[in-house]
Amino acid sequence: FIFFAFLWRLQVDLVSTIHIADK
Repeated sequence: FIFFAFLWRLQVDLVSTIHIADK
């Protein structure tokens, strides 16, 4: 499902941003 993939992608980006900020 495209919408689910979009939400998953958004979550991954968010987690990556948090990791970078935490680093």
